[in-house]
Amino acid sequence: MEIPHSAFFWTMAAVWLAVIGFIIHTRFARIKLPSSGQALLLIVALNAVCGLTESLYPLHSEFTDASGAALLSPRVMNLVSAILMFSLLVFYWRPKAIAERAQQVTQSGRDIGTGLFNLQRFGEIGEYEVERSNRYNRPLSLVILDVDHAGQLNDAHGRAATDRIISQIGKLCLATCRDTDIPARLNSKSFALLLPESSLENAIACAERLRKEIIQSPFSTSEGDVLATISAGVCQRQTGETLAPMLARAESALTAAKQNGRNRVHAT
Repeated sequence: MEIPHSAFFWTMAAVWLAVIGFIIHTRFARIKLPSSGQALLLIVALNAVCGLTESLYPLHSEFTDASGAALLSPRVMNLVSAILMFSLLVFYWRPKAIAERAQQVTQSGRDIGTGLFNLQRFGEIGEYEVERSNRYNRPLSLVILDVDHAGQLNDAHGRAATDRIISQIGKLCLATCRDTDIPARLNSKSFALLLPESSLENAIACAERLRKEIIQSPFSTSEGDVLATISAGVCQRQTGETLAPMLARAESALTAAKQNGRNRVHAT
């Protein structure tokens, strides 16, 4: 091998080692990178360096410089790089990207599991709708629904399966709503539907449609299909009423539905 080729190879090897060293230092020194995008750029840089090195010497397993001393094998470099890149993608970049996506969804006011509004955003929109209802004297109704026997589902099928069932119920809520309705996830097993321009009778009909839709939609688990039911409490906004009293009345109606046997809609 000629000296210039050897020098160039050692330069590429130095760059390769520098990239690996920077990644290892970043990982163990716990330096906080701005985003998963920068971590991915490091992985791409490492891949580019090892790919270029392998392209320059595709037919050799070992090299010697002018003095006969053995140089590092590009194939070994490529193997180490591939293992490092795979580890970074699986154990660092992917969890970081998922966490950032969850944070973006939360900041946008959405529940990551269902796409419904989260509790904070629901409160903000709800107060606006209450004010609009009061100003223009328009009807506004509220439905709160709760998954029946969620604890028993969890015991029988596991937490992961129960979470999937509840998430699918949330998505059915979203699919059932009108564009003007405000569906939200209140907690792990409860949802709310705020229905502008809806009377109490229309809200009861909406809750009944959703209840029947859920009964007719078996949910798949590793142990087979599972049927789930919901109970719902419904109320219509009264003159001068704010969102908090509406929530309290709908919760009271929900409690009555559960006490009367579950899988039913109760209005107040």
